[in-house]
Amino acid sequence: ATINDFGEVYSSYAAGCLDPAFCLLVETQAALRPEVARAVARAETIAGVFFESEERAAVSAGAMDAALAMIDAFEAGEQPSTRMQAATLAGEGLDELLDLPEPLRETALSSFQTNKWQGLTQGIRRLKLNAGSDAEVELYRIEPGCTVPKHSHKG
Repeated sequence: ATINDFGEVYSSYAAGCLDPAFCLLVETQAALRPEVARAVARAETIAGVFFESEERAAVSAGAMDAALAMIDAFEAGEQPSTRMQAATLAGEGLDELLDLPEPLRETALSSFQTNKWQGLTQGIRRLKLNAGSDAEVELYRIEPGCTVPKHSHKG
């Protein structure tokens, strides 16, 4: 498969209609692969052109002030970062999670607080990720010399 084969996925991502599990996949791939980041940027540019060409809608008086007040309230109630919370946890695999690219790191650290690594077989561990999706999302740690377990990508 080539980058061009995923145009529909990137367009759905840019339009904000992609499932959160697939958003995590796209964002992680974009963090790791410059060609994916460029493809996502193209899709976001195209989506922006369509958005800007839409007829402007009227908003109620005070909408901007209300939105800014909600942002201020959200930021005032912010908890310590997931990274800092997870850093206080002792456990096997934490250092590996800290080395993951964002946004996968934040999701993995948050999930690690409740799910922990599960040993599947010699050299293979799994962490179930809470991606805010109905899809099952897992991160695998496969030690050198081990093989990927048989699996499919069909739901």
